[in-house]
Amino acid sequence: MPWMQLEDDSLYISQANFILAYQFRPDGASLNRRPLGVFAGHDEDVCHFVLANSHIISAGGDGKIGVHKIHSTFTGKYSAHEQEVNCVDCKGGIVVSGSRDRTAKVWPLASGRLGQCLHTIQTEDRVWSVAISPLLSGQLVTHLGSDFPPGAGVLDVMYESPSTLLSCGYDTYIRYWDLRTSVRKCVMEWEEPHDSTLYCLQTDGNHLLATGSSYYGVVRLWDRRQRACLHAFPLTSTPLSSPVYCLRFTTKHLYAALSYNLHILDFQNP
Repeated sequence: MPWMQLEDDSLYISQANFILAYQFRPDGASLNRRPLGVFAGHDEDVCHFVLANSHIISAGGDGKIGVHKIHSTFTGKYSAHEQEVNCVDCKGGIVVSGSRDRTAKVWPLASGRLGQCLHTIQTEDRVWSVAISPLLSGQLVTHLGSDFPPGAGVLDVMYESPSTLLSCGYDTYIRYWDLRTSVRKCVMEWEEPHDSTLYCLQTDGNHLLATGSSYYGVVRLWDRRQRACLHAFPLTSTPLSSPVYCLRFTTKHLYAALSYNLHILDFQNP
């Protein structure tokens, strides 16, 4: 599954067991064909990665976490889980990973302590997504929601502030949570109108939300002040149908990563 991150004038995207860095052309939308950098080290596909502290921290299907320094040749990896590592996040020198082996683990980023597990959290199911709170408290604060049906797994979660976060997943809902209000019921929710799993979400930090669906590469735009979807962009059709695995925003463009290609939506010149 491809994943991507934006930083300054570069886009990083995973392909198989590599992470490729591409520099934007002067138009700010298209990318140079030749990658600026190639980061390798996993024996199987890269499932997820983040950029933090001039490092790329990657989660692999080989059960390992990779650590790459962006501006040097340093690359390290260590065995983290018994099965594939589905997700990873990093803040303040702390790495958190989640795996199919039903655990989430906490690791130090310091080069002298790579691979030293600080804490293991046992869960009752596969861990698909992790996000570190901006507060970096290191404590279990609460569990969000209640009475979810079987199979209603969360595939993407992102903090907007220390108290507010967004989630989406298999049950086709986007949920907006405010920890100051309630941890049992979300403040707002939006339902995918075609009952499609939502693989990923992004926000512009204001009113706009974007989601990536499991069928036909559909990207939907939402205004959080309204219940209905604002607009849908179907990016594929059969037989090359693909979910939208990852989304990223700039002020002028939206980037959508599918199985076979990268789509760029231009809001400046629609």
